Amino acid sequence: MLQWGPKPQVYKLLKIGNSIVTMSREIEKKYLIRENEVGYITPAFFQLYQSLDDLVQEVNKCGKRIRQGYLPLSMATVCSARLGLEVEFEVDEVRLRDEKGTYYLTLKSKGGLSRSELEKEISSILFKELWSQTTGKVVEKLRLKKAYRGYIAEIDLYTDRDLIVIEIEFATSANADRFSPLGRDVSNDAGYKNKNLAK
Repeated sequence: MLQWGPKPQVYKLLKIGNSIVTMSREIEKKYLIRENEVGYITPAFFQLYQSLDDLVQEVNKCGKRIRQGYLPLSMATVCSARLGLEVEFEVDEVRLRDEKGTYYLTLKSKGGLSRSELEKEISSILFKELWSQTTGKVVEKLRLKKAYRGYIAEIDLYTDRDLIVIEIEFATSANADRFSPLGRDVSNDAGYKNKNLAK
């Protein structure tokens, strides 16, 4: 497990039952690397990989399979009440995630570069129950975490379409703004939010 790089700004840590719930403010840049056979890499990308083919090869070999599904916003209140969560922001996204048999429910606020997030690990039983309501709002991808200039680059290679993005979290907006982009910056492009990519 990678330990280096800044962590999201956690501003509340809650223990509910036997699990920990984190509320954080994420400051994240998202870079478009490839879409529909068109590459968008910048010169900075070559400090991470020698070629786009090298990236694809490593992610296919070492990446962790993830599937994400999105629930209707009306489920935010239901899920919060059921899990005993106090949400201190207006929810704009209700996400389920399966990371190789570990399951999470995540609530996110609106925002581009910066937004609030609450995440809780949930049981497989609850995940399966809720997953049935994500029909038509799902993405599948391989994720590889890689060290890059003191940060962690999260490389997402989507397996249900031709799309590769890299996300990097920063401690401050100033750090994010100074960072040399690895591809086309789509941090504020709502079309590249996973909830809008989901189908």
